[in-house]
Amino acid sequence: MGEAKNRRSYTQKFLLDHPMCCYCGGDTAASVRDHVPSRATFLGRKRPNELEVPACKRCNEFTRGHEQVAALAARFYPDVTSKAENEELTKLLNGVARAYPGMLREMMPSWQQQYDALTSNLTDGPTLHPLNLGPFFCASIRVLAVKLSLALHYYHLGVIVPSNAGIAVTWYSNHQLWSGDIPESWNSMFSKLYTLKQGRWDVREQFQYSWAHQAGGPFACFAGFRLSFAVAGIIYHDFHDFPPMAEMHLYAPGFVTRDVQAKSPAEARPCGEA
Repeated sequence: MGEAKNRRSYTQKFLLDHPMCCYCGGDTAASVRDHVPSRATFLGRKRPNELEVPACKRCNEFTRGHEQVAALAARFYPDVTSKAENEELTKLLNGVARAYPGMLREMMPSWQQQYDALTSNLTDGPTLHPLNLGPFFCASIRVLAVKLSLALHYYHLGVIVPSNAGIAVTWYSNHQLWSGDIPESWNSMFSKLYTLKQGRWDVREQFQYSWAHQAGGPFACFAGFRLSFAVAGIIYHDFHDFPPMAEMHLYAPGFVTRDVQAKSPAEARPCGEA
């Protein structure tokens, strides 16, 4: 009882200090303290109390299912080993199956994909089991990338991304990492790695990120989840400042987060739609 009361008191104080949702362009009052990445992303749901940001109920609830998919993806590699981790994985698989019927079936590789994986010649890295990561899965990972980009911008700069901004995101598989298919330009942007810490405890083996920003310029971030996948994002405060971004998906603030592609923010559609 006392612990729950303390959590409520902490959240109330947090919302007094951070009254507006950091995902809605500064237009909506916050009602929850949002953990980014979510607790489910981490083994045993054990997560340091850092990278907490203000969110409205709509943003928080809309992204919940997508974060469940991302939590499952974070366990792609290395394989879980303990009984508790396997039980946690089973729970996530069942949750994703309920929330997105057909997604797990979509992830089953074709015979050609299995053959290509067996015959690929990676010079570094372990033998990987192929998965077919289709449009529903990719949409969920992009939602995570947008949310993380907005959260890191607010957490490190103390500024909510305005509603006329643009967020370009992409993501990379561990196969792309070991194949050398992640553009070197991402590495050149960043000089420091961060993780979540609490005292001497940190989760660097499960989550690390970098961010960069120059006054008057874009905000960029890159984050890795174990050896499973990575996401990247670039934010311009004015949507019209965006240069052409090859192989990136363009979004705008305001959840349901808007997938604008090559359109204007006013024409945007929810990014969770396939």
